[in-house]
Amino acid sequence: MENNNVNNDEYVYKKNIKNFELFLNSEAYKKLKECYIEKVKKIINTGYIDKNGDKTYLVSNNLNGNINGIKFINNAPRKNSKIDEIYVDPDSADSKLYTEIAKRYELPYECDNCRFKDKNLNIQLSLDCVIGWKAIIDVCVRENIEIERFKDAYEIIRNPKNDGHLIWPVFKAVTINTQRYRIFNDRVDYTLFDIKNYYKEKKELKDKVNEETSQTKLKHVYYKNFTAKWLDNFGNFENFIDQMKLQKWCKGDGSYDVLDLSRNIIGVDEENRTELKNYGEKDNYTITKTYIDNIIYIISNSEKDKKFRL
Repeated sequence: MENNNVNNDEYVYKKNIKNFELFLNSEAYKKLKECYIEKVKKIINTGYIDKNGDKTYLVSNNLNGNINGIKFINNAPRKNSKIDEIYVDPDSADSKLYTEIAKRYELPYECDNCRFKDKNLNIQLSLDCVIGWKAIIDVCVRENIEIERFKDAYEIIRNPKNDGHLIWPVFKAVTINTQRYRIFNDRVDYTLFDIKNYYKEKKELKDKVNEETSQTKLKHVYYKNFTAKWLDNFGNFENFIDQMKLQKWCKGDGSYDVLDLSRNIIGVDEENRTELKNYGEKDNYTITKTYIDNIIYIISNSEKDKKFRL
């Protein structure tokens, strides 16, 4: 992914929110909302909508000053679409965020150009938000939640004061980050459940398990050189969870059972929350309003944020 490092005093996610507010207050959005509310997420995510099978691109002339300059160009080359200016990925562009996370989590990594570097293993790692901008918009559109409500959820999830970030090895080949999106729809609970099964297989089957024989869903990632080296460095799942500060995604009874985030967690004592027991079908990986509300409740470090519901 291209690294658009933003080196200033404002978090990138805050700039995203400002741009999104400009978009919501524009005449262009008001017109689009009347006709294409179910397509709004596509406009924000990709810069175009599909209209009668034709790709109609949404182009912004000047987001900083006048978002009303948005216009349609039929069959325009993708590179001409400037809707990307609404959203910049903080995980690849916010050096301030990386410094803050490394300090807060007391990670033994040095920050360099929006990357962490594990000097002992010589492996680069990158941040990954526990749930992305697109997934929240998808739920708002699918479950008829006001799209404007998305902004409040995004702000809580992205706030560095909350615990909404993950860290994975990053390189040109397939990674946990890319494959958890493809296989698990970015669900953090199923991703950690799969990693737990990786460690379980390694312990029980030892040298008999490999990329071909593993029953894990992300096996094509785990047995790649850098990822295997990184995972095996922790020794077991418990150490992985503790060292990467991921205890919040497991039951609070010392079992290290991964929580099922599609079930009701809010208001339930930690030891009585439901854990994941199997992979289920693909439909199980759907992201829902309950899933997002649970994530916000778990990661929030203030009572105000904990009370938020999408």
